[in-house]
Amino acid sequence: MSNMERTKRIKNQGFSVFLIEKWGDTQIENIEERRNSAYQALQRKIKGKTVADASTIQAWFGIKRQSRPDREHFFRLALALELTSQEAQEYLQEGLLMPGVQINDYQEAIYYYGLENHLTWEECQGMIDVFEYHMGQDVVLEQRTHTNELWSAYYQWHSLDQEHFLDKMCKNAGMFKGYGKTALKYFIAYKNEILECVREEAKKQLKIELQETGFFEWAREQKVEEEQFGEAILRYVRNESRRKNPLITKRKWKEIEDYYWKAYAITERNSFLIEQMRPGERAEMDEGKP
Repeated sequence: MSNMERTKRIKNQGFSVFLIEKWGDTQIENIEERRNSAYQALQRKIKGKTVADASTIQAWFGIKRQSRPDREHFFRLALALELTSQEAQEYLQEGLLMPGVQINDYQEAIYYYGLENHLTWEECQGMIDVFEYHMGQDVVLEQRTHTNELWSAYYQWHSLDQEHFLDKMCKNAGMFKGYGKTALKYFIAYKNEILECVREEAKKQLKIELQETGFFEWAREQKVEEEQFGEAILRYVRNESRRKNPLITKRKWKEIEDYYWKAYAITERNSFLIEQMRPGERAEMDEGKP
């Protein structure tokens, strides 16, 4: 085992020990039983919230294998557990042996705000969508770091509602890291190309799926032009799927609706692109849903 592998293993084991101490039953002497009791306790707390597949979370507790979450998975876990901002700092620094919340990272600033204001992961992702959209609107990124200024500003903003908090962030967008000026330029260009490819592929697949449903015959009868298909497809799918005896299964309608959203209403969130490039990981998480 190399020194790097040994260090990684120690760090992973350290997080599992931290979790067991936080969530395990101290009355249980057997370490494996306590490990499992800690895992079950955490699962009860996050019931109904998707954090990661079950085997991944088990590995955080050292069950069958050892691993630890990356920072994004950690914040997903923290929001599901409804940790306080102080607890989140403790998990990062003492449990994961990572730096505390990086306030100059716009995503972590939003997650931290989410913890302090009891938001869900989905609500935080919505805020990130808004900020990333603003980041693409000719934002001038500053070269120097603004960590102290941002912490000071954050404590002036953190009691604001989501709309006004985001307004403050967007007005000071150039102070947040995450992109360099050149990197941002190329990122936006490649992002748009990828989104267009995803849209076109989804439209092709959507056309194939719709041929089984009678949509095109309906569109001709309704005199719906092809450039109007976007809105018409969604209306047709939802109306037909609600019929008492639909000709197409609910699962098939759901697949068609999924292709529709990719083709006509695709999100520009960065995490969406990652999901498209790593479909296997998305499938694992879906299998782990309760």
